[in-house]
Amino acid sequence: MTTTLSPPTDAATLSPPHRGILALRLPEQWALTDDCLEQLCQLNPEWRLERGHYGELVVNMGSGGPSFMITVEILAALFPWAKLNGAFAFGADASFNVIDPLGGEPMRNPDISFLTTDQMASMGGSPPLRGFWPVCPAFVVEVRSPGDTLRNQQGRMVDWLRFGAQLGWLVDPQNRDVWIYRPDHESEQRHEPSVVDGIAPIDGFSMDFAPIWRLMDDAEAADAGAE
Repeated sequence: MTTTLSPPTDAATLSPPHRGILALRLPEQWALTDDCLEQLCQLNPEWRLERGHYGELVVNMGSGGPSFMITVEILAALFPWAKLNGAFAFGADASFNVIDPLGGEPMRNPDISFLTTDQMASMGGSPPLRGFWPVCPAFVVEVRSPGDTLRNQQGRMVDWLRFGAQLGWLVDPQNRDVWIYRPDHESEQRHEPSVVDGIAPIDGFSMDFAPIWRLMDDAEAADAGAE
């Protein structure tokens, strides 16, 4: 069952939880159920659609610039490590119904998600055949695209911790930063790190960011040459 909060009358109050480029408030008779949202996602694969705290349809653009390649680079490193350790890693096609302790049941799809063995076991050992996954990933990665504001992406990371994530990385290619988020800790900014070592729940995993910064060097050089 999908639960939502009653939307506030003040539009300014509604804005912070959106975390997207556009949020459409829908009439009550157009309830954004899991089935309805799943069909919308299938009919509009070029958009990343989510459900907000108040049942609104949140629209996000797909990855722009080199962001998609950066996401693939990180997932290509995380996936085999997760599999070797009996865990699971997924790309942006994995969507999650999360419970917000402040109320509501948003649906979010991070760029990269990681589920522990215990989390998968809690769903019977496999994801549902249909619909969204009823769990919050233990670890999430969001990669900032050129069209994303840093503030908005930082807000998404704070949301993920509130939903129950144990660890989050926000990769900001434009500024060459990796932000590390943990519950009950201040966010940690690392500028152009060569390697980022994982901590629980991915302790033992290390991500080599050098190829990512080289990718950004190449992209910026190509852009300068085209001017």
